[in-house]
Amino acid sequence: MAISVNDIKRYNTPVDETTIYDPLALVTKAKGSMIWMYGKKEPYIDLLMSYSSANFGHTNKEILAYVKSAAEKVDNIIGFNSSEKAELSKKLVELLPHPGNKVPYFPVGGTKAIDAAIKLAKAYTKKDIIIAFSGAFHGYSYAGMSVTDDAFVAKSQFGTYPGKVKLFPFPHRLAVDAQRVAKDILTKIETYLKANHNKVAAILFEPIQGAAGFLIPPGNFLSDLIEIAKKYHVVTICDEIQTGVCRTGTFYYINQVGIDPDIVLLSKSLAGGYYPLSAVIANREIYEAVDTGHSGFDSTFGTNLFGIEIANNVMSYIKKNKIPNLVQKTGEYFFHELKQLTDTYSFIKELDHIGMAYGYRVEAKSGKIEDGAALAKQIRKEAFRNHLITQTAGVHGDHMKLSPNFFITKTEVQLVMKKLKKVFDQCR
Repeated sequence: MAISVNDIKRYNTPVDETTIYDPLALVTKAKGSMIWMYGKKEPYIDLLMSYSSANFGHTNKEILAYVKSAAEKVDNIIGFNSSEKAELSKKLVELLPHPGNKVPYFPVGGTKAIDAAIKLAKAYTKKDIIIAFSGAFHGYSYAGMSVTDDAFVAKSQFGTYPGKVKLFPFPHRLAVDAQRVAKDILTKIETYLKANHNKVAAILFEPIQGAAGFLIPPGNFLSDLIEIAKKYHVVTICDEIQTGVCRTGTFYYINQVGIDPDIVLLSKSLAGGYYPLSAVIANREIYEAVDTGHSGFDSTFGTNLFGIEIANNVMSYIKKNKIPNLVQKTGEYFFHELKQLTDTYSFIKELDHIGMAYGYRVEAKSGKIEDGAALAKQIRKEAFRNHLITQTAGVHGDHMKLSPNFFITKTEVQLVMKKLKKVFDQCR
């Protein structure tokens, strides 16, 4: 069927993701780090990998084989278990720094995992308040938006939100006097809990804030946060939806800091980018607090045996190919090249990375945040014109983030740097 430009304009939804770049940029093929667009000879280099949901590269040959194999074996079958589910559960739990008696539940998509975690915390504690953080992004469901920073969604247009949320600042390790700031935040949280611990169900946090620009907290902030929560019998929920599945150089980022949250969330690349499987890995006693007769957790595509089959094979793929080691090695190389380049541009500030997650702040000559945001937007637009897919980030829009394909080659990295140099020169 022939589709015209007018058809595309007529039937394109004005609020979905296609408005980020250009609704008329039509994808025809994707492979590895590359995306081809209709009418364009040169492919685009994807430096976002669909917000880390295609960590292993687009249409990865081995993962595609897993998808085909799973599709020939099962589709969506409701209400039954499988040995693959038990195997996947075992793998995910055993990779945690503190497996304990945790068990996973497998809903659909990251924001559904957030919903489930909040429901679990409230059912377990019989309390209502959720502590979250400024700069956080937890999805666009009602529960997800309620704990997401206002900068990422115009909340008032959607009416009343469920439950009560208390936001605290989130510290950044490259900020001025970061350790003192982190300590002050922890003091404020503990002061709040002293007065309200009988009302607070959970503390929800991203160990590294993705939408904020991959902001990494300083020192012992996360471990101290967990200790405070335990002291006041508050459930801790760690959102590893963007950082998990090896993006930071370990399967979970919390492997690097050794913390033991009560609930850990995964999604994105868990099923290789082909199915939106997520995992809510929680202490068994938390699940046992839920009324199983009316649990509110079963859904049509939940515990999807097709997605679970793929994810189980993805876990084997990660082990076989030593993906964490690859991410660490490639991540350092990419960062070295990126730092060499950005050091020559005064408007690039606070470049940071962990594994293959990169972020930096953009500062305009005026020093005004709004001008920095305008410059970041210009960089994104120029990057797209130069066939690079990047994204602005941060509560003010003055940050940029990059999350490349784990298998990006050195040749591709050099091409990225060449193109970024051109972009930065155009935006001076």
